[in-house]
Amino acid sequence: MNRNGKGIKVFFPCHVVWLSITILLLVNSLMLAWSAWLHSPTVLEVSQLPAGLSHLELGKFDLDLVNPPLIRCVAAIPVLAFSPKTDWTLYSTYSRSRAERSVGIKFIDDNRSSSFLLFTVGRWACIPFIFIGGYTCSIWARDLYGNSASIFVVVLWCFSPWILGHGALMTTDAHAAAVGIIAAYFYWRWLKQPDLNWALLAGIAIGYAQLGKHTLIIFYPLGLILWFVYQSSSREILCSKHWLSRLGLLFIIFIVSLFVINVGYAFDGTFKRLGDYQFYSHTLSGDTSYSIPETTEGSNRFAHSLLGKIPIPLPQCYVRGVDIQKSDFERGLRSYMRGEWRSYGWWHFYLYALLIKTPLGTIILFCLAAYLSLFVRGYSAAWQHELFLLLPPVAILGLVSSQTGFSIHSRYLLPALPFFFIWISKTARSFQLHHRNYSIITGIALCCTVLSSLSIFPHSLSYFNELTGGPRHGYKNLVDSNIAWGQDLLFLSHWLEKHPEASPLKLAAFGPVDPRLAGINFSLPPTGPVAKKFWKDTGAEIAGPQPGWFAIDVNHLAGSFAFIPDGQGSRKLLSNEEWNYSYFRYFEPVAFAGYSINIYHITLDEANEVRTELGLPELPPDRIKN
Repeated sequence: MNRNGKGIKVFFPCHVVWLSITILLLVNSLMLAWSAWLHSPTVLEVSQLPAGLSHLELGKFDLDLVNPPLIRCVAAIPVLAFSPKTDWTLYSTYSRSRAERSVGIKFIDDNRSSSFLLFTVGRWACIPFIFIGGYTCSIWARDLYGNSASIFVVVLWCFSPWILGHGALMTTDAHAAAVGIIAAYFYWRWLKQPDLNWALLAGIAIGYAQLGKHTLIIFYPLGLILWFVYQSSSREILCSKHWLSRLGLLFIIFIVSLFVINVGYAFDGTFKRLGDYQFYSHTLSGDTSYSIPETTEGSNRFAHSLLGKIPIPLPQCYVRGVDIQKSDFERGLRSYMRGEWRSYGWWHFYLYALLIKTPLGTIILFCLAAYLSLFVRGYSAAWQHELFLLLPPVAILGLVSSQTGFSIHSRYLLPALPFFFIWISKTARSFQLHHRNYSIITGIALCCTVLSSLSIFPHSLSYFNELTGGPRHGYKNLVDSNIAWGQDLLFLSHWLEKHPEASPLKLAAFGPVDPRLAGINFSLPPTGPVAKKFWKDTGAEIAGPQPGWFAIDVNHLAGSFAFIPDGQGSRKLLSNEEWNYSYFRYFEPVAFAGYSINIYHITLDEANEVRTELGLPELPPDRIKN
């Protein structure tokens, strides 16, 4: 294979290259397994695992409609061997009830401390997705840019904080990124070698990608565009027989992918007529109001039209899931960025998140790859192949950025990352081409990427680069799954074992998992006023700040509103905009549990100093016994 007239040939990796890639991916798998063991269940995982169990035990797919079932079913398979306690009394088929949340909390409460092991086993079952995804990246990079690129891209994949953070969980994002890049690679191979075998493989892989993440539905229009691009650039463009044969294979890919999707949902509700659905999104329901009650049965803009009579060749839960996800974005949810809360999102949220949660070394490599592509010969593949790598991530970024109903989870970007990693790997050609200056920049940037990522491992979920001052200041920029998703309860438990003096402890955790399951005895801290004003009522003296030992999730430092465990077996809604736990930002933590929980020891004098600043009455020495 010649490239750019340079006569550079691409061979399969030698044994050293293959061994290096295998070792890197095995090391990555061990890192993910260890991280999975260390961290407590995160917010989304609490609903993911019981939803997966419900699919396997009940053969139903109504729980967690907004995420396809592949990843959680794989996670649930080995968990069945432990005979977990499952109670489906809270199961509901009503789309907007989001029953997976209450079912998940019940699952955690019923299985108690053993639930931590169940979630760990489920996480381990998903690690092969990451291994195969990394291997696919190496093959694709080798095919385009050579052996050095194949190793280079695996380093980027294995030590990316995005992959290390989310790949250690059983949530969909990192694993869907792996399934997505596999599907894209098979489709690319089919475009290069359009025969029936590659068409079948591409169809199967694209179907599995749809079972991994709804965002990957974008592969269908992108696939059509890329097919047209490749066909138009072919020497056989004028041959109608050539076009028809390729179009027939494209149709086979589409049909096979639909078949795989239906198999994944056990053909549940396949070919249900479009007019028979009850939709909740404005796009599909036709209801343009933004106040659809949670108890409504929905509507359907196609019910009395000819389109409504068309049978949809997709499982009904897949269709309903897309509708509910669209509805969430349309009606808007509370969003946070750079200290600001509001009831809708920002179009530039994901660009900002990508900038601050990607290692600076990787950003430098991206800029270098762009420069080399534009100005230096010998680094780029054929323009069609370059377009194939760049169009999907740009489309994914554009798709998620256009959904401004809420902006809270940067993890939606993950399916775009492997495409960028492969394209960036072209910088490794500087070693083959003996371009000394580019090689030095490439090597230093890659080392900086690895070192920056490893500097906070195994807390990769909380990674922020040096532009923000690192993860200790991350909550000032982004919250929730970007930094604190309830993952550090075990680290807090270990810290408390070493510091028995930190008792009694007042804890404001985040997420539905009761910290008592991690061996943490606690009560809730007192809430404090957000504004600097004096509250003339009997509650002023029991409000915070108060002296004592406190552990505060950084989401609450940002003023997050959520249901939180109260230490008595219940969960309390923290929702008052005038009273929350943001007053802890006035104090310096004395210790940390990971990067998501700050630990404070506040004296009476320190408490009174801040109380005065907030307009609260000072506490007398005899009032507090902590």
